[in-house]
Order: sequence, then C-alpha cells, then structure tokens
Amino acid sequence: MKKAQITPFIIIGALILLSSSLFIYYRNFIVVEPEILPEDVVPIKTYIEACLKDTGKEAAIKAGMQGGYITLPNQVTLNRAYVELTPGSFIKIPYWSYNGISFIPSIDVMQNQLSDYIKDNIKKCVNLEVFERDYNLEEEDEIEVETIIAEKNLDIKMVYNIIVKNKATDEQTRISQFHTIVNVRLKKTYELAKQILEAENSQTYFEDMTIDWIAMNKDIPLNGLEFTCKANKWRVRDVRNELQDMIYYNVPKVRIRNTDYTGFLEDEEVYENLQKYTMEDIYQGGRPRQKAPEDAYDYSHYLLDVRTRPTDLRAGFLYSPTWGMDMTVRPSEGGIMRSTKQSASEQFLSFLCINTHHFTYDVTYPIEVMVRDDKSFNNQGYVFRFAFPVMINHNEPDKAGFINPLYVMAGGDFIGECEDLTGPTYDIRALGLDEYGISNMELKDVNISYNCFRFTCNLGTTKADQGAYRLRTQLPSSCANGFIKAEKPGYLEDQQQVLDSTDIDVDLRKLKTFRFEVVKNDYNYGNIGDDEIIEKPYSTIIELQSYDDPDLVFYRKYPLENNPSTIDLIEQNSKYKVDIMLFDEEDRIFIGGYKGNWSLDYRDIADNKRIVFHVINYLPKPLNKEQESEMIKFLEEDNTYKQTLKPELE
Repeated sequence: MKKAQITPFIIIGALILLSSSLFIYYRNFIVVEPEILPEDVVPIKTYIEACLKDTGKEAAIKAGMQGGYITLPNQVTLNRAYVELTPGSFIKIPYWSYNGISFIPSIDVMQNQLSDYIKDNIKKCVNLEVFERDYNLEEEDEIEVETIIAEKNLDIKMVYNIIVKNKATDEQTRISQFHTIVNVRLKKTYELAKQILEAENSQTYFEDMTIDWIAMNKDIPLNGLEFTCKANKWRVRDVRNELQDMIYYNVPKVRIRNTDYTGFLEDEEVYENLQKYTMEDIYQGGRPRQKAPEDAYDYSHYLLDVRTRPTDLRAGFLYSPTWGMDMTVRPSEGGIMRSTKQSASEQFLSFLCINTHHFTYDVTYPIEVMVRDDKSFNNQGYVFRFAFPVMINHNEPDKAGFINPLYVMAGGDFIGECEDLTGPTYDIRALGLDEYGISNMELKDVNISYNCFRFTCNLGTTKADQGAYRLRTQLPSSCANGFIKAEKPGYLEDQQQVLDSTDIDVDLRKLKTFRFEVVKNDYNYGNIGDDEIIEKPYSTIIELQSYDDPDLVFYRKYPLENNPSTIDLIEQNSKYKVDIMLFDEEDRIFIGGYKGNWSLDYRDIADNKRIVFHVINYLPKPLNKEQESEMIKFLEEDNTYKQTLKPELE
C-alpha cells in the first residue's frame, strides 16, 4: 500500500481516538440540557434555581472568609495553622504558607468544596411544602452538584430529580436539571491572593519591614553603646507591646501596586523622581528641589510590587495584638533585657565606663490579607481572606520554618500543669561526644525538661538504667507536641519536638573552651601592617555567632580588666560569623574592625587551645560619621583583608 493511501486511515484513527477522549473527559461533568416544562411547573424550577443561587452565594462567601476553604483540611487544623479573629470563633483564616509548607487550595479543591456545601445545604433553602396545595412532589435519587469557578462568576449545575403531579389534572412532570450563575469573581481574587503570597515568600517584605520597625524605635533596643555607668534594662513584655503597637498601626498602610489602592498625597511621578537620588548624590550636594511629601517613606517602603497586572481589585493587610505574638529576645533573663556594664580604672572612669547592648529577636506573628472585589454580587462586594505568619529568626527573615508547627497564634495564653503527668512513657536519651572523645554516645547527668511554650517543666536527669543512660517519664497531659530540652555543662543545649514516637534522642554538641586575644593591624590603602597589642585608649567589641546553631552567640568587650578572655566553640566542623569593631575611646568613634565568616575543621579544634583574632586599624582615621560609615562599608565588602587576617588557631 502506498504512503498516500495510508494517510487517510491515520487521520480517521486519530479522530476516533480524539472523540473517545473527549467523551471520557466530558462524561465526568454534569450536562444540563434544556427541559421543556408545562407552564404551571416553571415557577417550581425557578424557585429551586433561586435557592441554588442563594446557596451558591453563601458557599462563595464562606470560602472567601477561610482562604478558599469551606472545610479546613486536617493538615491545617492539626497543625493549628490558622488565625481566629476572636477566640473560639467558627471562622478560621488559614495560613496559606507555614513553616515551609504550602496550604493554598487548588481550584479543583475549591470547586469540590463549593459543590459539597451546596449539596449539603440546598434543602435548607428549598421548601417544597409551599407548592403542596396544588401539587404532589416526590424527590428521587441523591442530589448531584457541579461548580465551575469561571473567570467572572460561578457556574453551578445541579441534578435534583423531582416528580411533580398536578392535583387538578393528574399530569405528571419530572424536573431534574437546574442551573444558575453566581456573579462573584472568586477566581480573580484568588489569583491576586496567590500573587501576594508568592511575592511575600520570595521577597520577605513583611519580615524586612518588621526588622526596620525594630531598628527605628528607640523603645525597642537593638544595638547600642553608651558612655555611662548606669546599666540599662528593658522588660520583654513592654518591648513586645511596643512592637505590636507599631505593627498594628503600620501594617494597614501597606498597598499593592497596580490595584485600586488609596492614593498618596502627591502624584506618583513626584515620589519616583525622589527615589532617583542616591546617598552619593546627596553627599555631593545634589538635593531634590521639591520638598519630600509627608508620606514619601510610605511610598518607598509600603507600596509592594507583586507583579500583578492593573486591576480594579483592592488588597489590604491587618494585624491585631489580640492574635498574639511569639517573641524571644537574646540575651534576656526572667523577662528582663539588660545592657552589659563595663568599667575600667578610676583614672579613666568618665571615658571607659561603658554600657553596650546587642539583642537578637525571634519574632512570629500573623498577617491577615484581604482581597476585595467591589463589583461582585451586583456591586455588593466580595472579600477573599487568607493569612500568613511573619517569621524572623535572629534578626533575619526565615520562611523555612524554625518555630513549632503547632504554635497557636489565636489569642489567649496556654495553660498547663507540670504535676499532671499522664499518657505513654517516653524513653529520652541525650547523644553526643563523651569524655573519651567517642561520638554518638549516650550521655549521663543530662538535665531534661519539657518546653511547652507558655511553661517549662523539669523532668529529671539521664541516669544508668538497664544498661543505658536515659530518662523514662510521662509528659504533662495539658500540652501536646512540646519540646524535650536537654542541657549539660560543656555542651550546647538542644531540643527535640515530641511527635509520634515515644523514643526521643536529643543530639548535644560538645563545646571546647579556648583562650583568645585580639590584635590590630594598620590598614593603609591596601597595605597591612604587623600585629600590635590593643591597649588604651583602644578597645574592641566582639560578636561571634554560630551558623550551625544561631543560639550560640559570644558577645564581649576586649580588653577588659577582670574579664576572662575565653570563648566556647563547638567541637566539630563548624562555621561562625565574626563581627569585631575597633573603638577609639578618646575620640569616641569606631576606627576599624573585622567582619567575615570563619569555617573550622574538627582537627583544628582538637589540636589547638588558643585563638588570635585580627582587626584592621583603618587609615586614614575616620574623623566623622560619614567617614565612619564608609569604613564600615569597606569592612563588610572587602574580601582581601578578610582572607589575610582571618582568625588564627594556635
């Protein structure tokens, strides 16, 4: 057979295959065919379709109130990944993203839940008894509903078999096909909501704004150095309240570009022209002619670009202090944050009596997002809501998830009692490098406690028990899925969450104590001088933080009388952030330092006992804040000096 003769058969076969595929695809959908009904029966169908529209509208509103869900999935409820607008509320706004897990419903999920809601609730609206004077009505089979979320509406089809018998004529009619359109742009609000979350997850807008709010508020301490002998202290509760107030008042200012947002005081062109000026332009005397509008900061910081096309939808953001906030401040003790008081000899007391502070914050709180369409429901309006947690870990955005996945931000306090230990018995062991240098060994005399977020219970210590070092105990009944915390002198404390298993191993990393000193090296246009001892009037402020465990932070002034020059490092391969500033106490200005990363091999730690840190003495010496800022920028960006003067182990 020739090739030209084969071609028609191939085409016919393809058409048959396509027709079969289309039949299989469309048979899964409800097809509403026009029904020819007696004129007197039409009002019954019209009445039921009106109920179908009302129930569909009700379903859409419920879905909009709960991030697209009418019924929250178990993964959301079990993780308690939602916000309650009021404690005990039936409406729960789900987190669409939580600890790195996405809870965004798909279009299919929303369509199915809308259909299920309509199917379960349509009869609450339909009351066939109103027609019983003239008709006998009999229902057959189960109701079937299909909802399509279209671009501009909901397309709802229902199969509801009703036999209608006219009492006067005995004429019998079957009504089964019902159809309605609900004028709500659910799909458009959903798509904008997704764009907002995707932009937040990639750009961490709200984490960055929160860090800015912490830094700009004088009542929220972050970094500081004061020449005073009086130590400063702050109450963690007061700092939390201050931050909550800032968030409460500033979050509603956030707007989304290309949406129908409340305008600024001036035309956008004015703000865009202002943003063209750099700090270098200003230093060189280039200043804008027009005075900056009062809301210029809002335009540059609170107008977010989520890359949406121009739309008539609106978007808004809310936070309420009643929803709670989880905040941990380091260092703090007993709910009090204190500066570090450092004094030298009486001869130089007025200059060398210094208070310094550096605090790191872990902050988690919820944001409610509202997308509004004023045109839906015949201009009555429609609101689609979802939530996400703002997550800050050690002053840095952290969307990956560092908090307990069962943490509840729903208002109120968690209550528990340490004495009420019930349930299964847990086998708890602490593993680590033992005193003989053998790794992954069970450790004895490790203090074990149970951290339940609002309270902590001491459970006991690991002891010899049937050939193992362990602690066997029950846990407080009033708190599930807390953390088992293990602590032992000479080891870095750690914790493990209680989930399904009753066997819990907590890995502890052993610490090694090193003596250290800091030396300075002159740096003059690329030339690095010899090591010099740091003496009065110079001093350094040292911050060393582990990348492997950010809780391990070393913060100290050097040199300082009566202050041991020792530091604890993790006794394994590790990496640290080194941040040291060289300070001239006579001129009261920073004149150098070292800012970089430091990686260590286990053998380096095992074979050495002393560390020498280097700082550069930046020349020419900075004489004002502008030159000091340029010097700090050099410390952060130049890699040559960092490699040459990286810390040394001896």
